[in-house]
Amino acid sequence: MLSRYLYHNDEVKYSIITSILKREDFNECLFWISEYYYSGYEIWNLVWKMYYDFYAINSPKLERFIKKMYKKWIAKKKIVYILHIFKNFYFNPHPSNLTFLVRMKMKTQTTPANSYLGRTPKWLKNFEYKKKYK
Repeated sequence: MLSRYLYHNDEVKYSIITSILKREDFNECLFWISEYYYSGYEIWNLVWKMYYDFYAINSPKLERFIKKMYKKWIAKKKIVYILHIFKNFYFNPHPSNLTFLVRMKMKTQTTPANSYLGRTPKWLKNFEYKKKYK
């Protein structure tokens, strides 16, 4: 899907995340956020994903602020409330990528089909069980 200025939806999302984490130019962040918002995409999923991926560990009180801005946005539907949240993300001095890295590791991690379980414990020999449940 394309945005209003014909950018790919995913690229706009990644540009928002990158511009906020790099913290080089706040106007760039504002551009990408407004592009995403005015293109009609669901921005609140992105807000929560960014919060839990990068800010929840070091800034737990920010969650209450996001909920407060969401309630105001529901009442008036103005982008200013969303921009307040992203401003807090941008100027937050301590983003942490730990949650993001764990989530990415879980997506890529696979378990081998024939994993070695080791020897059968002695206490297990007293019970009857099917081999597939071993």
